[in-house]
Amino acid sequence: FEKTKNEFLKHLSADVNTPPSDGKGSFFTLKNVIIMISSILTISIAAILLLPTEINNKPTKEAIEKTKSAEEVQEVEFIIEENEIPKNKELIWPVLETKSIESVQYFEQIELIIPKKEKAKSKKIVNPIAYSQDKFYPKLTAEEIEANHKQKKKMIKSLSKFDKKLYAYIPSGSFDYNSKTISIQAFYMQVYEVTNLEYRTFLFDLLIQGKKAEFDIAKPEQEKWSTLTKQGKNAYEEYYFSHTAYDNYPVVNISREAAEMYCFWLSNETNATLKDDEKINDVRIPTRSEWVKAASNEGQYFDYPWGNGSTQNNEGEYLANYKIPEEEYATLDSTSRVDLKGNPKDLTAPVKSYYPNTIGLYNLSGNVAEMVYEDYASKNNPGTAGGSWLNSEVEIKISGTDPYKGVTSGHPGIGFRIVVAHLNF
Repeated sequence: FEKTKNEFLKHLSADVNTPPSDGKGSFFTLKNVIIMISSILTISIAAILLLPTEINNKPTKEAIEKTKSAEEVQEVEFIIEENEIPKNKELIWPVLETKSIESVQYFEQIELIIPKKEKAKSKKIVNPIAYSQDKFYPKLTAEEIEANHKQKKKMIKSLSKFDKKLYAYIPSGSFDYNSKTISIQAFYMQVYEVTNLEYRTFLFDLLIQGKKAEFDIAKPEQEKWSTLTKQGKNAYEEYYFSHTAYDNYPVVNISREAAEMYCFWLSNETNATLKDDEKINDVRIPTRSEWVKAASNEGQYFDYPWGNGSTQNNEGEYLANYKIPEEEYATLDSTSRVDLKGNPKDLTAPVKSYYPNTIGLYNLSGNVAEMVYEDYASKNNPGTAGGSWLNSEVEIKISGTDPYKGVTSGHPGIGFRIVVAHLNF
């Protein structure tokens, strides 16, 4: 191109200094000029097209930065893929298969006492709860799930309607409490202590809903049976809560937190089935003053809920499940001991044992000490009322000293019953 350009300028300069001719011998005729310009254009275009690829495709600064960025991203993705992405492992919860026993007589061999009526009803264990450092959960069958739903529905129906067979109405009123006159709002109280069946329904419903964390907190501390009896493994640890013969016995060995969870669950599940204008107040643990009002027959302050100062009636029948003196126990024959349904050897009694008080409440004194609060709003001073099968006739009095004051963990002598404040209209 440069050589052609110089020749073009050289000839052009020569032409300027040369006088015009007749055109026959001149190089810069019109024809030659057109040919030359065409040639120059052709050569220029060809030169551009034939330049090396590296020069023709030279990247811009922006393109270089973009390429560099893309290379960095690709490198990071590779590192993450190789070193940082954790391998997903499916979390499989271990399960405990249903256990069964051949006959109830097996219990008698290890000195577990099952009332005759209960022996005739059932000879099986429902899914037991396992306790160890590992987490085990009952594996419910379809039949067990269906049965649990039916029992839950039954509990909800009874509570929503305040069935008189299960809930006693305690009217509002004032009475003398600890040398002070106090007023108590009307409330309903369950006529018996919460049973193993009712509490097991709650636990299994948690599992059905997939609430394993709540289940871990709420399950009974059954190992406390062995702690109490100072045995390697007491038989009640495995069977008291799980064997159907104990369905109607009071649930024990549950913490205060677990009892609160039961109340919350029963409140929510019941109200979920009701219209807004039908909903009930929260299910809860009673205050001590409410418990005393119900146990003392509207504040009459008898020593015991049945209205006299003796733990036996005129026929010599025991009126409560408590720890009788050893010398008294020794005078009873084996049949009488079983009929007692309550002493260090005979354990708890079914929740509807003995006679109810005039309001229709069972086992307010003895059987299991029932959880109460001095003040429910602040939940200060947690304690119990009524004493248990482990306590003396003095400790099971309405105004008896609380042997479990401040205890919030599970204990074989502690259970609970629920109350619901009456709605104001």
